[in-house]
Amino acid sequence: MGALRVLWDAVRLVGGRPGPAILNNVVAVALSLPLLFVLSAFARATSLSILPLGAAGLLGILSCPTMTGLQVAVREWGKGEYLPLRAQWDAIRRSWRATLPAWLIGVLVGGILLVNAGFYSRLGATSLGPFAGAISVIWLCGFVFWLAIHLYIFPLLLRQDGLRVRDAYRNAAVISLGRPFYTLVLTFVWIAWLIVASTTGLAYVFGFALAVAIQEQAVSHILPTFDRETPVAG
Repeated sequence: MGALRVLWDAVRLVGGRPGPAILNNVVAVALSLPLLFVLSAFARATSLSILPLGAAGLLGILSCPTMTGLQVAVREWGKGEYLPLRAQWDAIRRSWRATLPAWLIGVLVGGILLVNAGFYSRLGATSLGPFAGAISVIWLCGFVFWLAIHLYIFPLLLRQDGLRVRDAYRNAAVISLGRPFYTLVLTFVWIAWLIVASTTGLAYVFGFALAVAIQEQAVSHILPTFDRETPVAG
């Protein structure tokens, strides 16, 4: 029920503010155009599926710094407040020393996990024999867990004093392991929405705003339970 409540609250948060949601979403996409141009060029040279998957992963899942302003704006909506559009750029300037390393770590570690999962799955009948498949599954599980903790990374990072990347990752891991079902359900819906929205083009209108709202509501709902039961380190 907790996960369903989060999703409902996220939809209400964005659906109740269609104008600000679209405007802030479009501004965040405009700030991300250099990365989108790179993805587009790479997609034309390799596979067209690279663009929607790359947009979903690099912009939506892995805490891209250009999405900082949208994240802050959505968080303020939850408090009943609104930020001017120029505040997005201010948020990026204030936070890039934390969000950029977090994004680079996310991309690097996620890439290593995915490459290793693919490598061992392709080994097949080799000297490793049946162990290759099991090793591939272990790497894949690590990749899924890595994506799951990024449901919490951006909201935690922007809530902390000092914007400490290490603390954000540690706390996200604690929450994910402490609430596995809640995390898996929300991660599945969150990532599925980002992929669908990026493929259909909705991500560039309001899709990223809804994805951010899911993150914000997920953290807002779960943090009080940890404060009462198992405090998350700050």
